[in-house]
Amino acid sequence: MNDRLEFEITPPILTPWLDEKEREKNVLLIDLQIDKNKKDEIRFDIDIAFNPISVRRGSVTVKDFYIGCMGAEIALSLNPDKGVLLEFTEGCSLNVNYTNQNSYQRSATVSLVPEIKSENGKNKTDIKLGSLQYIASKQATFSASFSSDERLLAPIKLGNAIKWTITLPRGEKAIRDFLIGNLYLFAVYGSLEQAVSGNIYAKPSDITFFDDTKRALGTKKSIIMRYILYKRNIDISNADGLKIQFKEMEYEKP
Repeated sequence: MNDRLEFEITPPILTPWLDEKEREKNVLLIDLQIDKNKKDEIRFDIDIAFNPISVRRGSVTVKDFYIGCMGAEIALSLNPDKGVLLEFTEGCSLNVNYTNQNSYQRSATVSLVPEIKSENGKNKTDIKLGSLQYIASKQATFSASFSSDERLLAPIKLGNAIKWTITLPRGEKAIRDFLIGNLYLFAVYGSLEQAVSGNIYAKPSDITFFDDTKRALGTKKSIIMRYILYKRNIDISNADGLKIQFKEMEYEKP
């Protein structure tokens, strides 16, 4: 097994590659780490950040309104006939002040390399951002926490693909009506005889406007909020979700 790996990530929309303005336009963000052990099992660690957008209103009395989501779907799949899903984050209820921490020793040094292709008429330009590198033998720690009322996490296994859904339970919430915080998910694949490639898709659901008490706005007030966003030229990016493709490359030694 090669203990040094390189994966091409397309498009480059992982959280470390986004600037502050881009992050502020997304209600959901995604980060990713990949590792491979001596058994040639590959591990994906996915960090989903629920990132409500705040909109300040008022002059004498200033209040913050919010754009957030009440649920999400996250899916991981390898290209057909590649790999057997061995382990993944199981379903659970996430309660007040819930914390889930997982640590393990990295087996491989892995580089994630972004690819951007820009076309302007007949001219094509390849633009490269800095790659992300994770070093072998270092302790990797992932932690997810929610300081709010219960959320429900449920996985669905579909062959060698895995999909998770996270939702708020029905009824009055103790703190807020939208998701905020980080959710950590992992999946491990075995029986990999070829280079690994596939997709990760993270889609926010029920994107809604919320008032200063963090409660969902009614239809009329939501229309007013949409007009305010239009006047201020505030866009919600990737409302239909974030999709990245990953592809294992032959590592070029420096």
